[in-house]
Amino acid sequence: MDEIVDLVEKPVRAYLALTAGPAMSIDDLAQDTLITGLQKIGRVRDPDQLVSFFQGTAKNKLRAEFRKQGRRNRLLERHADRVIENLGQISALPEQETQHGEVDARHQALLNCLKKVPNEHQTLLTDYYCSRVSTEQIADSTSRSKQAVRALLYRLRKSLRDCIKGELQSVRERS
Repeated sequence: MDEIVDLVEKPVRAYLALTAGPAMSIDDLAQDTLITGLQKIGRVRDPDQLVSFFQGTAKNKLRAEFRKQGRRNRLLERHADRVIENLGQISALPEQETQHGEVDARHQALLNCLKKVPNEHQTLLTDYYCSRVSTEQIADSTSRSKQAVRALLYRLRKSLRDCIKGELQSVRERS
């Protein structure tokens, strides 16, 4: 199986890099393509068509991602006011004062890190943590599986945690 992945991964990534927009995660699309392709590899009768099969799978994954983004954009347009309001609530959290009258560094680090999160992921975080939308509802509205939503939330939390640690470390170094 490793030989198959080695054979098809570069052409799949090259295809996705040429056709996907800059906002799309080529790594996620390539991984989904390889998983789906390996699950359906029994359909390939001619080994010479293996790369073409995986590129076709990548094309289908890319089309699905474009459709999903279109639905997401339409949802954002319909609910833009609510999303902006919720993001405003996150960034307008009251600044917590320490004993020395300084802004809590953790709060500031969180705000700085939230600003670095892509808009699509900010919406996901806002829906889940502020609006208390379930992972199942988020999965339905974004055409993802519940497991994919949970995994994305996990990666976002880990990314924010790492970012906050880095922000706090740089504050300590400046002090």
